[in-house]
Amino acid sequence: MSCDAVQGTNDSSIASKLSMSPRRAPIINRGYYVRVKAVDHLLRAFLQCFSKQHMQVISLGAGFDTSFLRLIGLHSVQDCHLIEVDFSAVIDRKLAHMKSNPILDNIFHNSSPLGSFYNLIGCDLRQLGELQMKLAECGIDNNAPTLFIAECVLTYVDVESVNKLIKWVSMSFQNSAFCTYEQIHPDDAFGHIMLEHFESQGCPLRNIQHYPTRLVHEERYTNLGWTLVVSCDMNHLYCSLPAEEQERVNGLELFDEYEEWHDKCSHYMLLYAMKGTCERLLPLLPQQNHVATLPSTSVLLNTINVHITEDPCIFKRFGHSSICMANGTVIVTGGFGHTAAANCHGRLDETLMLSASEQGLWSCKTLHTTGTSPGKLMYHTTVPLGNDRILLYGGRLSPAKANGSCYVLSVEGERGEWNVLEIDASPEPRWRHTATCVFSDNGHQAVLITGGSSSTKRALDDCYLLDTELWTCQKLDVVLPQGVHSHCAVEHQGSVILIGGLSSKLEAVTSCTKLHQKNNHWSIEDFGLSHPLPPSYGMAATVQGNTVYLIGGVQLHCEAGARSAIIILDLDRKSWQECTPKFTGVPALLHGHTCHCIGESVFIFDNHTVAVVKMTECHDILATTLEPLLQEIKLLMESQIIEVEGKQYQVELFLEGDLKDSGSSALDWTSLGGAGMRKVLFKLPISKTSCHKAAANALPNYGGYM
Repeated sequence: MSCDAVQGTNDSSIASKLSMSPRRAPIINRGYYVRVKAVDHLLRAFLQCFSKQHMQVISLGAGFDTSFLRLIGLHSVQDCHLIEVDFSAVIDRKLAHMKSNPILDNIFHNSSPLGSFYNLIGCDLRQLGELQMKLAECGIDNNAPTLFIAECVLTYVDVESVNKLIKWVSMSFQNSAFCTYEQIHPDDAFGHIMLEHFESQGCPLRNIQHYPTRLVHEERYTNLGWTLVVSCDMNHLYCSLPAEEQERVNGLELFDEYEEWHDKCSHYMLLYAMKGTCERLLPLLPQQNHVATLPSTSVLLNTINVHITEDPCIFKRFGHSSICMANGTVIVTGGFGHTAAANCHGRLDETLMLSASEQGLWSCKTLHTTGTSPGKLMYHTTVPLGNDRILLYGGRLSPAKANGSCYVLSVEGERGEWNVLEIDASPEPRWRHTATCVFSDNGHQAVLITGGSSSTKRALDDCYLLDTELWTCQKLDVVLPQGVHSHCAVEHQGSVILIGGLSSKLEAVTSCTKLHQKNNHWSIEDFGLSHPLPPSYGMAATVQGNTVYLIGGVQLHCEAGARSAIIILDLDRKSWQECTPKFTGVPALLHGHTCHCIGESVFIFDNHTVAVVKMTECHDILATTLEPLLQEIKLLMESQIIEVEGKQYQVELFLEGDLKDSGSSALDWTSLGGAGMRKVLFKLPISKTSCHKAAANALPNYGGYM
C-alpha cells in the first residue's frame, strides 16, 4: 500500500465535500453530499440516543473531517470525547491549518474548555498495538458508549489488518458501534471501472474482492464479534431522506446523469455493527432488506451469453441514437464520448456508419454530411422514413438547452445531407422521450412521440402524433399514467407498447402500457402482463415478431445493485423472462446504449462495445422455462388431486383467463414474473396459506414462490 497515495485521497475528498469548485461535476457533488449526509445522520442518531451521558466518537482515517465543529452545534461537547486518527503526516497538516486560523487555534489548544474533549492521534491503523497505547493515553473509557467511524478507510488496508482491528474493537468496547462506508459490487461493469480508477490512483481496493456485497460484509462483522449488523446502499439511503430534502437537492443544480448516479450509489454501502447498549441505535438507522435468493433449480434464474466483439474499439459514445437501415448498416448520431481530434470527452456531432463483414467483424466510418446539422445532441431519437432518409427529433445540448427542431438526414453512400424542418404546433422541446413509427388512420406514415424530460419539467406525460407526409404535429387527447422519461417503446400490430421509465419523483416504474388508435382516436390501456416488470429505466428495446428484447437499463432496489438485465417479453403470452447477462469479455454498462435485431442476433451498441445476443438462445430460454411448467400443470389438471399435509383434496385449477367462475372461493397463486405464465388459480377447501404451499409442492418449476 502506498501511504502517500492513500493520504492523497483525503485532499480529493475534502475538496469535493466543499462542493465549491467549479470543476466538480454535479454527479460528484451529489455523491459526496449523500456520503456526508450518511455519516452526519449517524452522528446525530448517536448523540440523540446517548444524550446526557458520557460518550466517545473515534474517527479512523479522519483526514480533514470537521465533525467536531458540527458536534459543537449539535450537542454539549462536554459529554462527548472525540478522537481523530490518521497518518502522522495528515495530522501534522491538519494541526498546521488549525494554528493558522485564530479561532480554531483558540478552541483546539486548551485556551477554551472545548479543547479538552478533542484529541488528534497520528497512527498507522495497521499498527494495532500503537493505536491501543495512544487511545489509552487520551483517557479512553472502554465501558462508555463509543462510536467508531471508518469512512472510505478500511478498504485501502490489507484484509488481515482490518479484521484484527474490527475484532479488537468488538472485544474491547462492550457498548460500541462501528460504522463503515465502503465500495461493493466489483464484478459488474461499473465495478470494473471503479477498480481501475483506484488502481490508477495508486490506492487499490484491498478488501472488495473478499467482501463484494452488503450481505458478505454483514457476515464478516458478525463473525468478528458484533451482535447486531445492518447495512444499506446509497440509493436506499438517499430515498430514505424526506421528500422535501430530496426535492431541495434536485433543484440545486442542473442534473441529467441519472444512470451514472444510481449506478454509483449502488456501489457504495453504509454498514452499522452494534453491541451492548449501542444496539439501541437500530431504530434510528436506515436499513435495507436483502432480496431472497431463489433456489438454484428454479427456472426463474437464467443467464444469457453476451458476446463482446473482438474488433478494435470502434464505438466510444453513449446517449446517442441509432437506426438500422434496410441494408443492415447502422447509422449513429450524437451522444457523449471521446473525440480523437481534441483527445478529450464531450458531446459529439459526427454521424457514424457501422457495418459488419460476413465474418461478423464491425467497421466504422464517418458519414460526411452537409447542410444544417442538429449539433452536439444527447438523448434524441431517430426513426427511418424510407428511401434512405432518417428523422431526428429532440435531444439536448445541455439540461438547460433542449432541441425543439426536427431534422431529416438523407443518406447516399458515405455521404449525407441534413435539412431542418418547420413543423406546425411542435411539442415542447424534450429529450429522453420515445419516437415510434406508426401509420395514422388516414394512411399517412407518422411518428408517435411520448413523454421525456424538458428544461421546465422533469418528466412529461403528453403524447404527440407527427405526420411525416404533411409535416404537421397534433397533440393527442391522451396522457400517460404518469410523467416518465428514459422509457422505451416498440411498435406491435399498429399499437405502441411503452415500457418502464423514471418518474418525476425519480422513481423507476414497472408500467407496461399500450397506445392504440381506432377511428382517428388514440387511447391508452394497461398491456396486461401476467406479472409486473421490475422497476427499470434506461433500457434499449427492439422487437422481432412477437418478441421484445429489453436490454440493460437500471433496476433499482435489488441486491445486485442498480443492475442491468436482459428481459425477453412474449407479447402473445403476455409473459416475460428475465436473464442475467454473462459477458465473454469485460462487462458492458448497458445504459445510454441502443440495440437492433439484425439477422438472428440482437446487436447492442454500448460505450466502447459492440455486443451480440443470439436470439436462438432467447427462444431456448423461453422454451425451457415454459415446457416443464406446462407439463406439471397438465398432470395436475388430469389428476385433479393435490396432497396437503398428508391429506388428499379435490382441486379445481385454471389458467387466468380460462376461469369461468371466479367467485370469492377462488384462491390465487402467482408466479414471480419470470415464469412466463399467466396466473394459476386454485379452488381448495383449505386456507390460502396452505393452498400456496400445496401449489409450490405441486408445481416446483414455479420456483416455490408466491
